[in-house]
Amino acid sequence: MEAETEAAGALGQWTGPFRIRDYLCHVVRDHRARPPDSPGLYLLSQRNWQRSPAGRTGVLYVGQAMYLRYRVGQFLSDLLGFTSDDPAEEEAYQHRGGHQMWHRYCVGRRIEPADLYLAWCALAECLDCAEAKLLESLPTKWKPSTLRTCSHHHAVPDLPTSRLVPVIARTCFSAKNGRRS
Repeated sequence: MEAETEAAGALGQWTGPFRIRDYLCHVVRDHRARPPDSPGLYLLSQRNWQRSPAGRTGVLYVGQAMYLRYRVGQFLSDLLGFTSDDPAEEEAYQHRGGHQMWHRYCVGRRIEPADLYLAWCALAECLDCAEAKLLESLPTKWKPSTLRTCSHHHAVPDLPTSRLVPVIARTCFSAKNGRRS
């Protein structure tokens, strides 16, 4: 299922969400539904959603990657329990976010990770700004204390309180031309 987000221009079309169990059962049959080898965002949610991963979708994790297919593979490896038994963040084998979701969310709440939903969105814009735009639409409890945007863009407004969230200035990577600006 593909849907355009409401984040005007910052995000493109989402692929998914896929229930992880169903997705893994059909990777050969649906091999064209694999994440692309291009920059983009990926997310994990508690529930299926349509159009945009906002509101009551139960988004648990948002990440960005220069090579979505590679990074989503690393994420799934740790999320599905192929990681250290030590819950410390630095003990992750492939992906710290997947490792933390496995230990703190799945094992901690006795939730099967294969019953969660995965989606991704290939981008043609700045990854940091697109991630910040997506995080704007999520409930406050899931937002990191510091959002990243590149040095060419402004601080992202914290919607519930209408104040600016501090940001870490980073260089903007343009996926269109592959150069940092």
